[in-house]
Amino acid sequence: MSGDNPSEGESQDIDPTSSQVFIISQDFVSSALKSPSTAKFPVTDYQFYDLGDHVYGIVSYVDSQNGFGAVVRSSYSTTTVFSGGQWANPNNWTLKKLSVDGEIIYEEQSSDSEELIDSDNLEPLVE
Repeated sequence: MSGDNPSEGESQDIDPTSSQVFIISQDFVSSALKSPSTAKFPVTDYQFYDLGDHVYGIVSYVDSQNGFGAVVRSSYSTTTVFSGGQWANPNNWTLKKLSVDGEIIYEEQSSDSEELIDSDNLEPLVE
């Protein structure tokens, strides 16, 4: 009966929770900051969107130092895709779009018509 139990080395593909998606979004946002080590994210103040097909959106904010050393608050939105496996493994995630203070920092160029998060026109999901 080897292989029937996921604890025997295989992982089950389970959709990530909203808080897990939020944690992953912080990694992507931190990589775009001038001073990532100063980043302070809220604990629960975020909006989560399940866009279908393992595509997730997060809208929140981060406090961090800018290039002059002043701490500033920036709002951000991310659109990410989870490819399965362990949610905490960053290799299982793809960043589709990152906006900070309304400016697109990164947007994956794609030929398909996959919809990306537009934080100006969304209603948060009720959990």
